[in-house]
Amino acid sequence: MTDKKKTPTKKPPVNTKKHVIVFDHARVDPSHCLTDGLFRPLKRQSFKGLSLDVRYKYKEYTFWWRNYCPLNIADQSVFLAVHRLASEKGRVTRVGPKEESDLMKSVRDALELEYQASDQDVLVLETTQYEISQVMGVTDSGANFKQIKESLFRISGVSFVIYKGEDESSAFWKANLIGKMAGIDGKIMISINPMLSKALAGGQSTFVDMREQRHLKGEVSKRLHVWLSSWIKNGESNKIKLDLLVPHVWGDNCEKAKLRLRRFYLRDAINEINSLDGWECFEDKESKFVSIKRPKLQ
Repeated sequence: MTDKKKTPTKKPPVNTKKHVIVFDHARVDPSHCLTDGLFRPLKRQSFKGLSLDVRYKYKEYTFWWRNYCPLNIADQSVFLAVHRLASEKGRVTRVGPKEESDLMKSVRDALELEYQASDQDVLVLETTQYEISQVMGVTDSGANFKQIKESLFRISGVSFVIYKGEDESSAFWKANLIGKMAGIDGKIMISINPMLSKALAGGQSTFVDMREQRHLKGEVSKRLHVWLSSWIKNGESNKIKLDLLVPHVWGDNCEKAKLRLRRFYLRDAINEINSLDGWECFEDKESKFVSIKRPKLQ
């Protein structure tokens, strides 16, 4: 059905109304799900003295994330909630380098785009702390709103650089993960960098089921679920050694004493994911292989 009022030059407005969607999924660039150490099960008090400095190899390129502090699982939940809302039809506005609106230009500029990223379009989402809390499955309390605000601040401070091979000086793409600005009447304007925007617009994506994320309570299980959601396609299965899951959850390897404790947490997480509808996760004690089957999209 053709809309007679539509003009090819007019930009679609930000739409904050509720939409019916087929899947309650966050659509995310796979590298941001698979990268070890980007999001870690760390308590807030353990941030002291730590920073984020993570690299991920993809073909002949290196993806490099840096921040003054790490990102924890609460930050991962906010990050996913933003992508879930941005995946909803009609919720985002495409903003290019020749943007005329001062507000949209400011939100785009908050990404601090450099090199090739400065010539690319980004998506801008208008939302609220309340809406993000609902997608996360937490109550709309002052404490949770404070945590969401702090998470958005940390995520928006992450610098994301792409360079060739091992040579940092060959960087050709740079942007923050997101850009954030206060809007009107409690609204939050969030710009999403070009790589993440490309996934949202139909590019290569990992689909993270937010119903499943809300069902999971443990931080280890939430992190493992995101990694598995990118490692295994819907309706397929795979096997992996239990100890090989450790760096995918915590972002590093560890000594034997800590490894025993992490195995304990991993087994709890595997059991929790196994309780999700359609998932099958179990460990063969003899071989120490974990078998995982992911449900089909419904």
